[in-house]
Amino acid sequence: MADKLLTEAPWRTIAQKFKVKDNGLQKALAAYEKLDAKKHDDRLKALDSIIKLANDLKKVKEVAALAEVVQCLTDIAAAAVAEKAVVAKEKAAAATAAAAASKLPPLQPGDALAVSGKSYVIFADEVREGGTCAWRGRNPGNIRLGEKYSAIKGKQHKCGSSGKFAVFPSEATGLKAIVKVLENYGHVSITDAMAKYAPASDGNDPVAYAKTVAKNIGVPPETFVDELDSSQLDKFAEGIKTFEGWKAGTTYKRDDAKLPEEIRNRL
Repeated sequence: MADKLLTEAPWRTIAQKFKVKDNGLQKALAAYEKLDAKKHDDRLKALDSIIKLANDLKKVKEVAALAEVVQCLTDIAAAAVAEKAVVAKEKAAAATAAAAASKLPPLQPGDALAVSGKSYVIFADEVREGGTCAWRGRNPGNIRLGEKYSAIKGKQHKCGSSGKFAVFPSEATGLKAIVKVLENYGHVSITDAMAKYAPASDGNDPVAYAKTVAKNIGVPPETFVDELDSSQLDKFAEGIKTFEGWKAGTTYKRDDAKLPEEIRNRL
């Protein structure tokens, strides 16, 4: 719907300028402008209506005598015809995609896929797109192998050059996983724990990381992890969540019409 002639404003301006009695064309253009681009049949029907209304109006005696108005109506009808060809191609492409998707297995919680350059992760209650890797996978600690920490079995999602990370059923489960990882380190300082959790070999600065999370807890970075109580470990996990980057993207209900058809057809 890129052609500006298929919007309400241009025709309204011409009709007001020449005091043309509108026959419903303005309303039809306004309605078309608001149609969901994915509703191909509705768009095709609306375009047929616009073509008919424009051509009918050209036949009105008072209108036929106004060259500028006739030209505008001719251009609107031509734009609608051209738009029909575009919509028809989009409809055919969507049908082809739907047919292809029908041959694929249904998407399961934890599945991740990219559509039109956007990354999506499927959950039982929603679909997430965009945001940071940690947010998208409900993995606030960016844990790579998380099955033993209650991550969704057999599921990981790829995050660019950083590699693959576990997908958790909920943020709460992801936070608990961070605590479990830390507890498994045993009698080590926060500084040493972060050297294991976020090693310098992965491009991290574990010393700065340790100082940040220790400050969040309210203890020195030399404090031993196994001496922290449960509330301090929870703050530790929250500090890691913040440091790893937790920025929300877009969430969709599983039946949201705004989801790509490649996804909706498999849910």
